[in-house]
Amino acid sequence: MGRSTNPFGPYLDKNGMDMAVLDSTTQNPGGSYFLRSALNVSASDKSAIGSRYIGPGHVAFFEYTDAVGEHVMIVTFHFYDATQAGGAYLGARRVFFDSTCWPYVDGQTWEVSNLFDMATTSTSASTSASSSATVSSTTGMASSSRSACAILSIQSLILALSCSKWF
Repeated sequence: MGRSTNPFGPYLDKNGMDMAVLDSTTQNPGGSYFLRSALNVSASDKSAIGSRYIGPGHVAFFEYTDAVGEHVMIVTFHFYDATQAGGAYLGARRVFFDSTCWPYVDGQTWEVSNLFDMATTSTSASTSASSSATVSSTTGMASSSRSACAILSIQSLILALSCSKWF
């Protein structure tokens, strides 16, 4: 990945290398990884998501507000699972930004079905005023959670269909 302040470029990676220019030593263009397998990668590399994940790609991003009001960004991606004979799966990770505003994903592997458990839980309030506020905010979060889960379900279906023999 790279970024620029001008839509016409130049686009620079995290190290300031122009993505349109080949490195004289490696003969590779610039560009920083966002997701990649952890094979032959430093443990401190935030783009490395683990050796289980082969060829992560075709990302999609979405955001929601969790139960405590925090905005959460999620990236979904397909990968081939090295622990499951290379079967195709859908992964989901939370996205964060470092001090220079480059995105990276956390190290937690999320099961799609458990992704939004926190967003749908709430506690009962003892007063009627706080009880009605809890109900209205929970309804909004549950709706947001259902929408996010629906998106993940559709992406899982598309991934399954694209990897099946029907296509």
